[in-house]
Amino acid sequence: MRQIEERKPPIQLLMDRLMNYYGPVVYALAALAFVGWLVATGDVSRATLVAISVVILGYPCALGLTTPLILAIGGGHGIARGLLVRAGEFFQALAEVDTVAFDKTGTLTYGRPTVAAVLPFEGDESEVLATVAAAESGSEHPVAGAIVRYAEFQKVRVPEASDFRAVPGKGVIATVEGRRVAVGRRSFLTADEDVQIGAVDTGRAEAFEGSHTVVYAAAAGRLVGAIALQDMPRPGAARVVRLLDGLGIRTVMLTGDSHPVAVAAARAIGMGEVYAELLPAEKVGVIERLQREGRTVAMVGDGINDAPALVQSDVGIALGAGTDVAMESAGVVLVTDKLDKVVSAILLGRASHRNMRQNIAIAVAFNLLGIALAVLGLVTTWIAIGIIVASVAAVLLSTLSLLRLNLNAEEAATSVDPELVEAVIPARRMHCDACGRKIVKSLSAVEGVHKVIPDAVRKEVLVAYEPGRVSEDRLREQLTELGFR
Repeated sequence: MRQIEERKPPIQLLMDRLMNYYGPVVYALAALAFVGWLVATGDVSRATLVAISVVILGYPCALGLTTPLILAIGGGHGIARGLLVRAGEFFQALAEVDTVAFDKTGTLTYGRPTVAAVLPFEGDESEVLATVAAAESGSEHPVAGAIVRYAEFQKVRVPEASDFRAVPGKGVIATVEGRRVAVGRRSFLTADEDVQIGAVDTGRAEAFEGSHTVVYAAAAGRLVGAIALQDMPRPGAARVVRLLDGLGIRTVMLTGDSHPVAVAAARAIGMGEVYAELLPAEKVGVIERLQREGRTVAMVGDGINDAPALVQSDVGIALGAGTDVAMESAGVVLVTDKLDKVVSAILLGRASHRNMRQNIAIAVAFNLLGIALAVLGLVTTWIAIGIIVASVAAVLLSTLSLLRLNLNAEEAATSVDPELVEAVIPARRMHCDACGRKIVKSLSAVEGVHKVIPDAVRKEVLVAYEPGRVSEDRLREQLTELGFR
């Protein structure tokens, strides 16, 4: 709340500049009123009383309360509902947003990619998986985590790696068992002079690129294999896109993934504009281009690679489950990872900015009324007190109306999907498709479960469920009772 108060919105900065002229104008009016009444009546006491009344009723008491009240009440209302607006200036930015750019991995998608296939070009699957997992073990990227977890599920011995180096947005390089190993995009390996792609048949891996994220691995300068991963759209992502569209806001996807994967993900959630295969600096470039078009851009992200774009945007929105760097770079932090809060933040910004303009109008109107009555000599002590109290009360009541603002984006939707949570549950005793069918039949019968996807190769089950109706512990118990854990 201190940060909110310290950094003022542009409209308040404008009011501060106007206040430099407000006082002199009021005193000038008081002086003119004094001279006018003195000339007209010759009564110094009467003229002095009118002049003092003009000064008192021209005092911008209610006007000075407008912005602090909005920031305190609006900011507190947002905090109570999981929206941390880091500075007052972002309320106005949220109100003016007409374009929202989303990162894909970890923001629009669930952020838990899972391995779909290990594709060896040399050796067998275990060797390729062990090499890639060793190189990725030093990375914090979700893809790296998925590969390392998969290696653990498969009980593959992962050797030690050294000389680890991450190349942002491209891949990693490490030394594994004395060999230089590079893992990342195909373009990253192709650009590496130490890697000879040669005549390796990568057709099967390329077939996965249309719908999966594929990372390639090279060891000692030779392409040894690839790993295909898939990620599920985050629950509520499609609903948020629909809600933003209903508010007249353009939505854009920015991602470092390949274009086919990005287009497939965008199609799944109803988003049409996609910018793919972007490095962190290129995401900033897209934001700048949108701003040059006259757009007010909000950027929603969660990772280290999103931090530059969060800073470049007019207002950065970071998911609370994201990295510390992303949260420090953003103007708004969502305490939870629910994307509905993006819509809530924009609704709060619009309502707060609208209320601020309304309060300024109310305060100025009372000042003008008071000054006019004072100049005409119609003000008594009680009328002056009444006007001042009424102006402050009107501004306060107007601001308190923010507390009635409904920030529940789900209720604003015309058709609301239930909020789902996805969990990946290990099932080490699942060996075949028949086991998978048994699991699907059993878990699908549990109230609140919407989707069950077993994977006998990875020995895990992806379950989408409503947390209000069933818990993950209950699902794990069910798998245990079936004998698969």
